[in-house]
Amino acid sequence: LRCLPGHALALQHEGPLIASAVNRYFGYVLVKDVRMSLEPFAVARKAEPGPEAMPEPVQRAAREAVSEVGDDGLKAALAQLGEQVLGRKGR
Repeated sequence: LRCLPGHALALQHEGPLIASAVNRYFGYVLVKDVRMSLEPFAVARKAEPGPEAMPEPVQRAAREAVSEVGDDGLKAALAQLGEQVLGRKGR
């Protein structure tokens, strides 16, 4: 049984009750004893959807607005910011 580290001691003491509950549910001896695993416990999380692609006119307008900036990194950051501002839907 894998669990959070803070719950291991309590689950160790409740092991026989867990085993008997599982066996009672299935109607026969399926679980003899409950042992703790050293593997870390991880909660599965749903993947969040990625950002939506901006329409081409919005991307073009943002690139044109920053076309005179000389630094490529700054130009890319400003273009991305411009896309977000120009592509924002009305509130």
